[in-house]
Amino acid sequence: MSSHLPSAKAWVALFLPIAGIFLFIEELPARFVGAAGRTSFVIPVPLYVWIVGAIFILISGIACVVAFKRSSLLDRIIVCLAVLLTLWLVGTYFAFFLLPAHR
Repeated sequence: MSSHLPSAKAWVALFLPIAGIFLFIEELPARFVGAAGRTSFVIPVPLYVWIVGAIFILISGIACVVAFKRSSLLDRIIVCLAVLLTLWLVGTYFAFFLLPAHR
C-alpha cells in the first residue's frame, strides 16, 4: 500500500462515528414539537438505544486513540475528523438524553 494513503485504522476510526450517528438517530422514536416549541419524544426511548449509543461513543473514542498512535500525518488528519464526528455523536446523545417523553 502506498505511504500516501491513510491506513485502515484511520478509516475505521472515521467510519465508526458516522455509522453511530446514523444508527443512533434512526433508532430514536418520533419527536413531538408542541405549540410552545417544546420538543419531546412521542414514546419513551427504549433502553437498548441508549446502550447502543454509549457503546458507539466508547468504541469510536478507543478507535480514535488507537489510530492516532504511531500514525502518519494523513492518518492524524483523518483521525481529527473522526474525533470531531465522535464529539458530534456525544452531543447528539446527550441532547436527546435530556428530552422528556410526551405526556
